[in-house]
Order: sequence, then C-alpha cells, then structure tokens
Amino acid sequence: MKKLVRLAYVMVVMGLWAGTAIAQSAATAELHVAVKDPKGAVVKDATVAVRNQAQNFGRVTSTNVNGEYQFLLLPPGRYTVSVEAPGFAKTVASDVAVTVGQVAELPVSLQLATVSETVNVSTQAALVETQRTSSTTTIDQERIDNLPINGRNYINFALTDSQVEKFRDFLLRGGFFMCDDFHGTQEWSVFVNTMKKVFPDRPIVDLDNSDPIFHTVFDLTDRYQVPGYQFIYSHQTFEKDGYDARWRGIYDDHGRVMVAICHNMDLGDSWENADDPKYPEKYSALGFRIGVNYVIYAMTH
Repeated sequence: MKKLVRLAYVMVVMGLWAGTAIAQSAATAELHVAVKDPKGAVVKDATVAVRNQAQNFGRVTSTNVNGEYQFLLLPPGRYTVSVEAPGFAKTVASDVAVTVGQVAELPVSLQLATVSETVNVSTQAALVETQRTSSTTTIDQERIDNLPINGRNYINFALTDSQVEKFRDFLLRGGFFMCDDFHGTQEWSVFVNTMKKVFPDRPIVDLDNSDPIFHTVFDLTDRYQVPGYQFIYSHQTFEKDGYDARWRGIYDDHGRVMVAICHNMDLGDSWENADDPKYPEKYSALGFRIGVNYVIYAMTH
C-alpha cells in the first residue's frame, strides 16, 4: 500500500506539470530561426534576440552548432527578430507574426559587414510556416485583452465547436477531467455555460460521500474546504461568495465520474504550498489525499 501511495503522489505531481504544459502550449507559438552566411554555410553562436512589439517582452540566445534556435512558448503577436555575429552586418526582421498553435521558421541570411550597418529584411517573404499543431488564427495582444472572457486570461478561452466535440469524445471514451480553483456564483455560471455545450443532456450533480472516487486509496467521507494561499492573509477559507465547498461531478452511462468538479476550493494551492510553514498542513494533507484518490480513480475506472 505504501508503494501505491508513493506512486500516486508522483503521478499527481506529473499531472500538475502536464496540465500546466498543455495549458501553455495550447495558447502559445514556436519560432524556429536558422542562420546562414552568404554562401549558405550555417553560422553557429550567432546572437538571436526576439522582442514582442506590443508587450516589450524579449528573449536573447545563441544559435547551436547547426546555426539554429527554436523559441518555445511564445505569446502570440508580432515580434522583432535581430541576428548578430562577428564579421557580419546586424540583420533585423520586423513584424514577425506568430499565431496560436503555429510552428514557424524564419531563415536568416547574414551579409558580410563592410561598415557598421544594419540589414532590414522583409518578413513577408522570409517567414515560412513549417507545421501547425492546431487550426489557428492570428491573435494579437489587443484582441486577446478585449475578448469577453472571465478574468481576461487568454488561457481560459471559451471552447470552440471543434474543441467541444473533441472534449466530449475524450470523456466518453474513458477520459477524466478534474477542475479546481474557481469560486462563487459568477465563476460557477461561466463553468456551467461551457459544460452545457459539452454535455447539454447530462446533469451536474453533487457527489455522494459513498462514491468510490472518495475511497480508492483514502477514505474521505469527512472532507472540508481547502482554501488557497490567500488564507494566510485573510484567514478565510472561502473566496468571493463561495462559502461552502461543493464536490460535484458528471457521470457517464456506466456510472463513472468523468468530470470531477471541486468548486469553492483550491486544491492546487494546497499542493503547491505544502512546504510553506505559513500554509496550514491540514489543508495540504487533505488536498494531496484528494489528488491521490482522483488519480487512482481515473486509472481504474
């Protein structure tokens, strides 16, 4: 049993990492820069800088032995890309547009430097998309900020019709979805409106204490509200008008919980701050036990 529990703890941590990575990659792009000299030979150790023109966000790195570098997890928008190497003129590409889900390639051909100069290149001709990770549309930061979404967080886009269909298919084929860290009636309404698109004919119900999801490894009949890190400042377990923790779910046709809903609590914070002496241990203790139960349930049901 101890080995099983330790394995489950590891899986919870892996799941947290994977969830974060999926969320980030779903709303970001990649840019691959390949640098060559006038004769077509690769230029290693060239300095490559990218800067988001709207956010003034930038990264600086060097090309590898193949004269390449791939920028990962770039926020969508327009970038200025500059390349410098000893003996070559500085090359600048402006208005390089990257889109959500896109993997784009920017080939750069450096020119020999005769005097101190900067070569500006046209990105309309230079930028070549090599592959897509999804169907995409260019979305700049202004459009993101103006989207009518809760909190104006672009990771929380409403699901498209295609995403709704894929999400439903994933769950009905045996997938498991657990949601956490949303509070009060307004955020609940946002969640319900989205889930009704996924399952218009399946109700969201309160999970009974006898449900197997609460007893896979730990018996969790007696549960309490697990607050976020804000507890150490507010000394309140609730946020907004989410006074009571609600354990809800959506079942499939075989009585399996396929959507586990942890409303008015923040299990993620209880995991993240388990080693912080200011955050009460009892909340992390319950948070981890719930996470372990949910992981094992998802693997066995």
